[in-house]
Amino acid sequence: LSFPHTVKCLCYIATHAIYGTPLMCKVLYALKQLCSAHSAEREEIGAIVVKPLLQDQLHNAEVLQKCKSEFLTHAINLLQMLSSLKENCLRMDDVDGRKILQGLTELPSDKMSDQLKEQCRSLETRIREVVNREHEIARGP
Repeated sequence: LSFPHTVKCLCYIATHAIYGTPLMCKVLYALKQLCSAHSAEREEIGAIVVKPLLQDQLHNAEVLQKCKSEFLTHAINLLQMLSSLKENCLRMDDVDGRKILQGLTELPSDKMSDQLKEQCRSLETRIREVVNREHEIARGP
């Protein structure tokens, strides 16, 4: 990146701004775009953002009630992008990410479109597959 502090600044905002707000939407979108353009950034962003995003924002009834569908769209898109790295899937699993994502699929359609619910299910499957593969590797032959 030509601006070395960009990722750190956006991650700071993503973990300290008021959850579910238009600012948070823009930051989540920007982080997803950075991950898309620079795959090397996925590790750093995932290490900082995955747990607070799942635990503090997407598992918070007050945030889910107040936020707009745009926030959920950007959050799920970022998590999907981050899930391309095994380490990020394991981070998601550490905070019970599959259960949190399953809860999101039960939100009303004005918050979660059918497409977004399908993305959540796909992300759940990806996390489960990575975790199962890691357990198989740990058990050995």
